[in-house]
Amino acid sequence: MPSIHVAAATLYALLGWSYNRLLGWSLTIYAIIIMVGSVHLGWHYAVDGYVAAIATVLIWHLFGWYNKHHPLPRS
Repeated sequence: MPSIHVAAATLYALLGWSYNRLLGWSLTIYAIIIMVGSVHLGWHYAVDGYVAAIATVLIWHLFGWYNKHHPLPRS
């Protein structure tokens, strides 16, 4: 089962990159620490973290593409 801990940390990193590089790098390091910690502490297998991170990045880009091509209507 994909790790929600890693998915959330990856989402934070993606959000950080949308603001600036320092925040992006800081939160990317945080996400890596969460991924390593979740395996080291026995919460998840490594593949759970990989799947969570990859799925989060794919969903981020999918919704970015969707929002670009289907903007919200103006009221």
